[in-house]
Amino acid sequence: MRTVQGGDLKGEIYARTGNGCSNCHDQLMKRVPKYYPDYPYEVKYIWELVADSLIIEPWTDEEIGKGGWEGKAQWELLGVDLDEEF
Repeated sequence: MRTVQGGDLKGEIYARTGNGCSNCHDQLMKRVPKYYPDYPYEVKYIWELVADSLIIEPWTDEEIGKGGWEGKAQWELLGVDLDEEF
């Protein structure tokens, strides 16, 4: 963390106070849109990224069928017989 705030490095401030992540997040959340209004990204916490990645859209029947055939073709290409007993 090399950002300087009032002459102190952010990392030093965090080490002394224990405050950092939410402060940095809030500062970025306010400053990025202010200085870069056309910037297409948003500032998020890691837990928000994890939560967003867990949202799964259900497949249509067509996508399910296509996925099944593509999977079979891939196993066949790799020479794997899924019906073979070990």
